Amino acid sequence: MANYKVETAFREGRIYENIENSAVLTLDLDRKNDMNPGSALLAALGTCKLASFIELKDKYRIRTGEVKVTVKGETGTKESENKRQPRSSFKTIEISYSIETDHTKDEIREFLKYVDLACTIGNSLSDSIEIKTSISLHGGV
Repeated sequence: MANYKVETAFREGRIYENIENSAVLTLDLDRKNDMNPGSALLAALGTCKLASFIELKDKYRIRTGEVKVTVKGETGTKESENKRQPRSSFKTIEISYSIETDHTKDEIREFLKYVDLACTIGNSLSDSIEIKTSISLHGGV
C-alpha cells in the first residue's frame, strides 16, 4: 500500500504548481509551456501501464526490446444533476502499445490483462470512460 499527498498552488494566469516533497509538476491550463491536467492524467496512465508492463514482463516470461505506450483521450460533457453546469470528463481513452517482440498478439493481449490489474491509475478511472487498447508488434527480440 502506498500513500500520496500532493499540494496544489495557484501561481499566475492559468498556471498551477503541484508539489510532492521536493518534486514540482507545473500544469498550464492553456498548454503554452507545460501540460494541462488532462494531458498529465494521460501521462500518468501511460507511465503506469508501461511501468506495470516492465515490472511484470520477466515474471510472465515476456521477451521484449523497446516498448512504448501512447495514450490519447477525448473529452466532452455529460448529463449531470446540475443542469447549469454539465459534467466534463474523458469520454474515450485509447492506449496503444508498440512492442518489439517475437510473441504473438494473442500472447501479448493475455499478458496485458495482468498489466491492467497492476496499474493503479487505470484501475482508478471511471467505468463510464470507454477505454480501447491496440497493439502493434515489431520484429523479434
